[in-house]
Amino acid sequence: MSGTAVICCGNPSRGDDALGHLFFDRLEKASGEFEVFCDYQLQIEHVFDMNDRECVIFVDAAVDIAGPFEMREIFPGRDMSHSTHVLSPQALLDVYEKVMKRTAPKAYLLSVKGESFGLGESLSANAQKNLDAAWDFLKDFMELKSDLGKAAIPG
Repeated sequence: MSGTAVICCGNPSRGDDALGHLFFDRLEKASGEFEVFCDYQLQIEHVFDMNDRECVIFVDAAVDIAGPFEMREIFPGRDMSHSTHVLSPQALLDVYEKVMKRTAPKAYLLSVKGESFGLGESLSANAQKNLDAAWDFLKDFMELKSDLGKAAIPG
């Protein structure tokens, strides 16, 4: 097993949907025992980015969360996204198990709240604050993960 992969998603041309790409930019500059990937959306090819990982963290913008961000453990699950061009993290974990013929790595979804997703819009002020809060949380999470030698959500 080779540590943690962080897969960030979003469209930088659609306002707050850029949150995943902005997270990716910060992660690339940070030092840590993880590998980071970024794409507009999840594709079945991302199963290879997850191969032999202890942990995978997906980062994406969201509108349907209460706080500035939410991180929760997710599990493989087949949903209707497996047959569309938009693939959910849970469906990707399910594809991983089918293709690799083994249990998917421990996985988390870090959702960062956005509010404005119009084409050509810039990042909203609230999304920037939410990005900063989620970034601080993930730094603490990764430090804890490194200290423990495995992923565990604090609290």
